[in-house]
Parts: sequence; C-alpha cells; structure tokens
Amino acid sequence: MASGNKDFPKEDPYDVLGVQPTDDAATINKAYRKLALQLHPDKIQQFSAKEQELAAERFQKIQSAKAFLTEPEYAKAREKYDLQRASQLRRKQVEAERTKSMSEKRKRMRDELAEQEKDARQRKVSRPKEHHSKDKVRDLQKEGEQLRQQYADKEAAKKVAEMTKASNEDRQIRLKWSRKKLKISPTEHSIAELMRQFGSVETVEFLGSKGNAALVTFTKPDSCRPCVDMYAESEEMRASYVGKRKEDDREETASLPKEKVAKDWKIQRAVEREKLLREMELEETTSKSSPKRARRKSPYVFPPPLPGDKNRPPWQILQEQEALILKNYLSPEQIQNIQIKS
Repeated sequence: MASGNKDFPKEDPYDVLGVQPTDDAATINKAYRKLALQLHPDKIQQFSAKEQELAAERFQKIQSAKAFLTEPEYAKAREKYDLQRASQLRRKQVEAERTKSMSEKRKRMRDELAEQEKDARQRKVSRPKEHHSKDKVRDLQKEGEQLRQQYADKEAAKKVAEMTKASNEDRQIRLKWSRKKLKISPTEHSIAELMRQFGSVETVEFLGSKGNAALVTFTKPDSCRPCVDMYAESEEMRASYVGKRKEDDREETASLPKEKVAKDWKIQRAVEREKLLREMELEETTSKSSPKRARRKSPYVFPPPLPGDKNRPPWQILQEQEALILKNYLSPEQIQNIQIKS
C-alpha cells in the first residue's frame, strides 16, 4: 500500500514481509529471517544476472520493511502509517460492501455516472456558464470525497483504539490495597519496582480519587497470572484481571464443581474466623497493657492461702509435695537434710 508521505515506505512493509499489523516483534523477525535466507547473495549465485538484481532489490526492501516495523526510531511514523493503512482498508471494505449490496441497475447507473465525470474532466468547456457548473460539481464531488475520507478515518481510528484496548487488557492487572494496613502509601515508582518480580512493567496508572487502586500494564501477558496468584490471599493488597480476562476468570471459577467451591468457602470462613480471634486477642492484650485504661480487679489474692487440713499443718503438706518433686534429683537422705525438722 503506497503512500505519498516521505516518511513512509514506498511499499507496504506488512505485505513485503507477509505479516499482519497485530503480529509482535518476534513474528516479524521470524518472517524477515525466513525471507533473508531465501534472498541472501550466497543463495542466488546460480541465478541469472537479472534474477540476482531483482533478488538484491527485494532483499533491500525486506531490510527496510523490518527496520520500519521494529526499530524505535520509526515508532511515531509507524503509528501514523498504521492509522492511514487501516483507514484505507476500511474505506475499501465500505466501498466493496456498498457495491455488493447494489442492484445491477444501480451499478450500471454508477458506472455511467463515473464515465460521464471522466469525460467531463477530459473535455474542454468553452462557455463560462457551463464552466461554472462543472466547477460547482467538482467542488461538490471534492467535498463528498473529504466527508467520506473523514468518516473512514474516524471508523478506522475507532477500530484501532478498540484493538489497542483489547491488546492492552491482556497485559493489565488492577491492584487494590488497604491504606490502613500499608504503613507507607505506594507511589507509581514503588509499585513498578514491586511488580518487576513478575515481569517487565510498561506503565503504572493510579485509579480513582481514594488513592488505593492502580492499573499496571506489563510488557507481556504471561506476567499477569503470577501476580494475581501471589496476592490472592493477601490481606494488604489484591490483584485482579482486567476486561475479557476478568470475565474468563469468573467463568472458570463458576465452572468449578460445587463441592470444591463449598470447600473453598469453608476454608475461607475458617481463615476469617481465625483472623477475627487473633484480632480479639490482640485487642484484649493491648487493653490490659495500656496504662490509660483502668485495670480490672484480679480474682486472685496474694499471698495465696497455704494448703492444709484439720489433721496436718500446712508445712507438712508442703514438705510432702517437695519430696515428690525432688525425688528424681536427690536421695531420701539429702531431702531429709534440707527439710525442717519437726
């Protein structure tokens, strides 16, 4: 698809390499290597001089196409080219659909009108009134062409935006955290550093006005699954999919057996119950150790009453308990020596 822009390649680089605009850099490099092996000067020595010249020209074209589609210096030009290319393809599709839906009579009328317009452009008009009329028709045709071009560009840009959004959603996860449990409020830089353990991070964007959610875009879709699994049971931060992957994850959860769902629900309830008990114990411990709150009166008294009964005094009972405790460590004679003599 040729273009008049000097920054664009003369031939469509996607057609030259046989790839699609949605293909990634790895696919483009693979297609280039395949063609380069076929057109390399060492592979065409047995060809005629004319064939070698054509192969050399094509080899230069695939090199230029590969550079335009993969090099960072062509990023802006490549983005503009993709929009223009999509617009032209969309316009051709609209014209093809319009032609397909026309009846034979309407097609004949359209062709006759096109022939008349062609003859009118080629024929010289001598009378001023006719010249003015032809100019008006030409202006109307030009205006109509501009409107069709604007509509096609708008539709193409909308389609490209939808494709870009769908492509980005496969590489995005949504983070949400508790500001009370995190001691330090995260920043875009700190979130990016934290997420790099799962893969290279492209962008980090805060969501909402509460400051407790962010949208993270990885360079590869494979980085999302480990991140979501890592924070599945975290109390401080949770990660979830975005867009279609979020719906697929819900369907996957819904397709699980009811017994597994019930088991997971019971486990979750047990974990929440244990967490609540720990919080209650922590609050009770804090309330006891806090000097601001009044201490509860202990039910125990000090010193405790000595054991005893009506027939034996307390010191005799204590000596018996002492003998029971020390019998594994001392001999009976040693125990008697350290006890009180009656």
